[in-house]
Amino acid sequence: GSLWWSLGAGLCAGAATASSLLTAPVPPILMGWLARWAPLGQRVPRLGLFLCGVLAVWGPLVALAAAAPRQAFFSVVTYHLVHRSPGFQRWDAQVLASWLDSPQGLLLVLLAGLGLLSLARANGWQATRQAEFRLCGWLVAGLGLLAALARPTFPQYFLLLLPFAAILASLGMEAIESRLSLATGPPWATLLVMALLALGLV
Repeated sequence: GSLWWSLGAGLCAGAATASSLLTAPVPPILMGWLARWAPLGQRVPRLGLFLCGVLAVWGPLVALAAAAPRQAFFSVVTYHLVHRSPGFQRWDAQVLASWLDSPQGLLLVLLAGLGLLSLARANGWQATRQAEFRLCGWLVAGLGLLAALARPTFPQYFLLLLPFAAILASLGMEAIESRLSLATGPPWATLLVMALLALGLV
């Protein structure tokens, strides 16, 4: 599409990281994806516009870093790496294991994994279409790893994964339906998943 979509993606990715450092993996993952899949003659302009978008949103932080570099670096980087509540290993292990206590979360993870598996076996798709879904997988991996390494971590940190995991889960649902349902029959697997999610909400 238009080159301006790259600028828009940079603005959104920059706004996300400026709002929460838990989204820090997003800009480098998107840059890597652009470097790999942008048309050959447009890679440099697209990457440049993407970076301009990211940096435009970070303007206030850059101004603060110019005025007080030591304090800004401590607040944004050093504090989170060194001084954030050490000794929470047991708490973090409980949070990471809490996925097993959540039927909705576990179902989402299983369906997303099945979606990635079906993606690896898909032969009739265009390479760029497959790459778009794989991008969701990379975003889930990057965001999930950072959320798991946060000290301490909390269940709400993993909410950032949900949009991208849900896209992959839709592939998993499609793979199940294509095997279980007749062409003219009702989507039994989808109805079952909807019922489980509704019961979980109750």
